[in-house]
Amino acid sequence: MLACWEAPSVELQAEPGETVLLYTDGLLHRTGDRADRAFARLHAAAAGVPRAARQDPDAVVEHVLRTVLPDGKAEADSEEDVVLLAVRFE
Repeated sequence: MLACWEAPSVELQAEPGETVLLYTDGLLHRTGDRADRAFARLHAAAAGVPRAARQDPDAVVEHVLRTVLPDGKAEADSEEDVVLLAVRFE
């Protein structure tokens, strides 16, 4: 059974054409790096999405996963969940 807890809330004002990435900490843990280095990899991957792919949230997710978790780490057996969601605002 999951323990009850309240996640901190965050408000943002997204502009048309912007994409927001939501992820679980498992994405960072699966890299095997320290948290600061793993976050830097995630940030660099998100910033490095090719311009042609930025319109497609699925392509954004694929690029970030391939960049942050190379060598099949996304499919590797692990107790860490990986959830990555790209939301594009129109």
